[in-house]
Amino acid sequence: MSKGTIVCQRVSELSARTDLAKQIRILVKEHMVDRVRERSGKDVDQDIEVTREEIVQEYLQGVKIVDRQIDESGKTCSATAVMPKTQARAGSTDGHEASAKP
Repeated sequence: MSKGTIVCQRVSELSARTDLAKQIRILVKEHMVDRVRERSGKDVDQDIEVTREEIVQEYLQGVKIVDRQIDESGKTCSATAVMPKTQARAGSTDGHEASAKP
């Protein structure tokens, strides 16, 4: 395995674990700024800016990577993470797959 493939596989495993944690608990922050500028003799200029941030901060126990795939032609890696229902406090505990590119 090349270094790029190993990194790709590690990133896909981390993404699968993160996506599993998102199913349990996620904090979403959104900030919107709506600016309207009017200049004398000119049309009104409007600028809308939306910033969205997702924060996952959950300690997972019993998570296992049960499947790994490497697509050499598409240069992608994927991993499937699962967690026993007894380990989850709330939310869905189904397996979750994530992909990464090297």
